[in-house]
Amino acid sequence: MNPLVSIPSAVAASTILTVLASCGGGPGSFGYGDGGGGGGTAADGGTRGTGSSTGNGTGSSTGSGNGSSGGGQLTAPGLVGLGDAALPDGAPAEMCTTPGATRSCCGGTQTCMGNEFLAWGPCLDSMGAPAVCVIDAGRPGCGNISEGFAMVCDAGPPPPPPPPPSVCNDPTVSNEPEILVGFEPATGQTVGMSGQIKVWVNDENSPFIAPGEMVDNTTGRITMPGNRTATAADGLLYEPALYISPQSPTNGGTPLFPQWIKGSYNNNPPTRGTFTGGAPIDPAPPGTSFTLTYSAEFIWDVSALGLPPGMYVGVFSVHDGDHDRAIGCINITITP
Repeated sequence: MNPLVSIPSAVAASTILTVLASCGGGPGSFGYGDGGGGGGTAADGGTRGTGSSTGNGTGSSTGSGNGSSGGGQLTAPGLVGLGDAALPDGAPAEMCTTPGATRSCCGGTQTCMGNEFLAWGPCLDSMGAPAVCVIDAGRPGCGNISEGFAMVCDAGPPPPPPPPPSVCNDPTVSNEPEILVGFEPATGQTVGMSGQIKVWVNDENSPFIAPGEMVDNTTGRITMPGNRTATAADGLLYEPALYISPQSPTNGGTPLFPQWIKGSYNNNPPTRGTFTGGAPIDPAPPGTSFTLTYSAEFIWDVSALGLPPGMYVGVFSVHDGDHDRAIGCINITITP
């Protein structure tokens, strides 16, 4: 007796259609093209044949099967397959298990999307726009390029800094801005999270700092802060301070104080002094001119500012060695 079981032709046809439909897209997308998923099994985990599963029928899903396990190329979240999935822009996608679940992706958010087959959707920023991807090994892809899994994404370039506050150009407050002779980072430069922000001062007297402040005159490190709430006759602080715009010394902004003081300084305001025994100042930017007798350098460690990478306007407030003040404003770009 022939051991093979005879299958009615109608049942066989129905079975074939079912298999082909599951290898391609929706109903009708098994097509009549180059293989149409021939020889493969359903896209729910089986191994497909070598035929391409591109459908030419009426279904909306497409595949680009290459004989690998799983399903076709995913052209939008959740259409087909468990194999080499891709986001709409061509970047590889990862499968997920819980519809609607979210995860962080470098400043943006991905959502688990799809119906039968789930995949992480594109990385979107807080406004719903695609996040910008940059090459950096070790994190899954998320947005706008297709270099595979050796990339991460962020929410795009940092926004531009706010305009400088009005005090930057107010001569009634900044009546001696010329004592600020150098800044670092200079125009067009950046500073890293482990770097420093510096301002150089040159005046006919040693500039005031907070009363009683103690400085290691070998290294310039501030070893004991002085009275950093003490104010001069103009109502602003004696201690040199950096403000991050839109905050400023005249609008109640939060002062950020230096960690280092080098060169000449006077910690006994308002009495004039000529102390010159501080740590040697660092080389100033090219072109800096020191024409007066006393020079100082105030230094802020970026790591102590509590600022993430981005673009800022720094507002420096420095008192000279008698009764004048300088306000200096520069763009500061902090990099990771």
